[in-house]
Amino acid sequence: MNVSTKVRMASAIAIAMLTTAIPVFLAQTATAASCSGVSVSAGSSLQIAIDSHGNNTTFCLGTGTFNASSTLKPKPDDSFIGTGTTR
Repeated sequence: MNVSTKVRMASAIAIAMLTTAIPVFLAQTATAASCSGVSVSAGSSLQIAIDSHGNNTTFCLGTGTFNASSTLKPKPDDSFIGTGTTR
């Protein structure tokens, strides 16, 4: 397992550990143009996006706050990349 995979897994685990209505703030790690994957806008359901795609999907999270109403359950090798601005 390489470092990139470990970072993606750590990110997925951190997101999966979120509980009811905790806002998620992600640091900018890519620009919208450089993130190649499924675009997810703030305010939309991350879990629905996860459920709608297979394993090893990259989710490009747009600017804004993402709220989880329950624990997120990412699929194996999913990646979550913040593409918005940082605070």
